[in-house]
Amino acid sequence: MLYVTIHETDNTNPGANARGHAAWLNSPGTAVSWHYTVDDTETVQHLPENEDGFHAGDGAGNGNRNSIGIEICVNSDGDFTKAVQRATELAADICTRRNIPIANVMQHFHWSGKHCPRNIREGRPHNWETFLHNVATTTGDDITWSGWTVLAKIDLAATGGTFTPEVSRTPGTFTQFGVWTIDTLDTFSAESLSNTIKNVAPDRPPLPPLVDAPRNNSVTYNRQPMVFIQVQPEPDGQLQTVYARVGNGAWHNTVDNPEYFTTSGELEDNAQTIYRPDELPPGSHTISVYTSDGGFDSPTVTRNITVLASPFDTITFNATNVKARHITDLRTAINNNRNYYGMAAFTWADAIISGETPVLYWPFHIMELRAAIEPVINWVNDNGMEIPLAWQTLGARRPRAAVMNQLINFALQV
Repeated sequence: MLYVTIHETDNTNPGANARGHAAWLNSPGTAVSWHYTVDDTETVQHLPENEDGFHAGDGAGNGNRNSIGIEICVNSDGDFTKAVQRATELAADICTRRNIPIANVMQHFHWSGKHCPRNIREGRPHNWETFLHNVATTTGDDITWSGWTVLAKIDLAATGGTFTPEVSRTPGTFTQFGVWTIDTLDTFSAESLSNTIKNVAPDRPPLPPLVDAPRNNSVTYNRQPMVFIQVQPEPDGQLQTVYARVGNGAWHNTVDNPEYFTTSGELEDNAQTIYRPDELPPGSHTISVYTSDGGFDSPTVTRNITVLASPFDTITFNATNVKARHITDLRTAINNNRNYYGMAAFTWADAIISGETPVLYWPFHIMELRAAIEPVINWVNDNGMEIPLAWQTLGARRPRAAVMNQLINFALQV
């Protein structure tokens, strides 16, 4: 367990204390679970601390999988202020025993966006920053000081005033101010020290990455399908590492597995990269993507795709007669390509009917196929790939094998 998550029961009914919630958790059909419930007089433990609970609303994320859940009772016949104080002491005890930093004490809101713990978030009996400060104070963390830094020298004729310094926002950092005066003879007064401040502002996880392609539930003929990823701005300005995998396979990331990505390393805000997994067999696959800032992971984005076997016949120079079905197979494949990248299906001008469509019109149909797939190739190239696009010379009647094979190769490649 790496985190502690604070909740409120949101149940103001009389008797909705720690034991009452324990009884409810043990009743048949209850589908949620957490580790501790705290009221104004006692604490009830429901799960071992090293067992997953389902309390954070983030599925298989860090909230459920890696945090110890504490519910604070708000029953109307209890003393909520005392319950909060007892939750503070419990959180401090867990942090001390498990070496969990104060920066990893989270609100339920952090994991799922739920307005919880409601009262503390609204400032009752105090706000979240005060709650964290109280946890930090209760843990009795040792302070490790670096050297003093001169923040300002102020030459004032007045006998008093105010000064607002810029200080570190790094969670867990202690700050103390020393103030003294110096006269015109360079004589220093005694130093006056402020109280010690510990910054417990929690680090924030990255936003989920944008997966610009593939479109969910789309199909592809590419056995190494391309996944176009853009990292969103990180709330704390940290660099991000992109993680991706197929199904339950190994996670690949831009730092340790650069060969799988077009842009590798730790990425800045709005950076783009393309993930290409190992060759996949035909069938359904789930692609998962998330980013990490080194301390927190973003929510995971998934795309379900189907890899199709090639539907195309082999077209051999001076051996294969190009037929109507070769054109219709390409039409279907190219519209599948377009859907993979979120483009609307291309509307074909005329139907292709075997034995009826005049060969004279086939160059027009080839031009139409090119017009349908060219935006896909251009989009791929604009987003980090390099697929050369130089069309084969088009004949006057039946298309040459080279013309057809070029279209087929593009359909299989994108």
